Amino acid sequence: MAKASLHPLALLLLGLPFLAFADDVPVMTDVDVTKLAGKWYPVKTMKAGSDPIEIYAFTLEPTADGSMITNVEIPKDGACTIKKITGTKKSPGVFVSSDGEATIMDTDYKTYLFTHLSTGNLRILELYGRKKKVSKKIKKKFKALVKKVGLKPARRLKVRKKGP
Repeated sequence: MAKASLHPLALLLLGLPFLAFADDVPVMTDVDVTKLAGKWYPVKTMKAGSDPIEIYAFTLEPTADGSMITNVEIPKDGACTIKKITGTKKSPGVFVSSDGEATIMDTDYKTYLFTHLSTGNLRILELYGRKKKVSKKIKKKFKALVKKVGLKPARRLKVRKKGP
């Protein structure tokens, strides 16, 4: 099991330490939710502090109104529980639920997805892949994005040890 977050939005309930981000988090405004559909695996995450949080694989389902349903796969005691989170489209590339807000920062739909998750004082950047591993080029692109939003190098990029 990976140490990092419960996944988009659900992890936001954890009340972790405040993260200082630049005010201008990039948003991919031309997101095609239907192309995001399918399975995504956690690869890397960035947050302030060193406290680990859980990140799990998830499956996205688009809705007719351009919103999405996230089915988070939470392994427990040898079984897998699915937590369903409905993200309503707030604006292009930004989705909200009772758990917080998820921003699609960048994706090529085929190999990687960069997200910014927030609620209250918690901010997390995550890299997900269609497979459990992504290329060095994508990791480098994520690292550059992390730097762009103003995170300090000492707290950048926690590597996922194991996958669901």
